[in-house]
Amino acid sequence: MSLYSVQISGRQYQVEIRGEQVRLNGQQVNIGLLPLDHPGLFCFTHGNHQRDMYLYHQHNGTYAITTEGRQLVAEVQTDNENNSEQAVDRSTDEDKLHAPMPGVVLKVHAADGEMVGVGQLLVTLESMKMQMEFRSPFEGKVAQVAVQPGQKVEKDTLLVSLERAA
Repeated sequence: MSLYSVQISGRQYQVEIRGEQVRLNGQQVNIGLLPLDHPGLFCFTHGNHQRDMYLYHQHNGTYAITTEGRQLVAEVQTDNENNSEQAVDRSTDEDKLHAPMPGVVLKVHAADGEMVGVGQLLVTLESMKMQMEFRSPFEGKVAQVAVQPGQKVEKDTLLVSLERAA
């Protein structure tokens, strides 16, 4: 059995894995994570729903997760690491959107200083014949657009920096 404490966007989850069985916050869930043909690219299944996601291990137990145009940061600790302390809030990592893999910027949909809403499209990137849309994870202002249309980017290249609305 493996126990994990996972924090995503300030929310805490307890994950227990026993072979093929997974419990999330004490409840049995039907999920799966199948590797695809590129390192870090997976098909996530939950019940009858599925979505592709890119997982990239950053540092100190944090992972960047890109799915459906959104980028999140998850902090993962094993139960042994989390016995006496709460998970650290890394929400500031969400203020920067990075390329999860090498690609070409197809379109930039926002400009420096522009106010954006939750889910607003910021950048479209093409990689491996697949288009990825990066959207604002919160309401705020574009601090910096770091790329231009047609630009080739490497994995981890900064695409956009955001500032949360006050």
